[in-house]
Amino acid sequence: QAAIDAKAKKVMAVHWAGFKLAQHSWEEPIERFIEKAEKESLPYCVPVIGQAFCIQEKVNELWWRPLI
Repeated sequence: QAAIDAKAKKVMAVHWAGFKLAQHSWEEPIERFIEKAEKESLPYCVPVIGQAFCIQEKVNELWWRPLI
């Protein structure tokens, strides 16, 4: 909602997939994030943990899915 309110040009989820500390699966937060971003037509990026990238790049490969 903050990205919508701020009229962000692109959004990126942070603080997910670093550790499995919750009751839900570790990939659930990013899957919900992508679902909402697409529903709201918000461009998003999902870099691999530690990946250096330029925010203008299209970085939304679903890299975690083969790991599940």
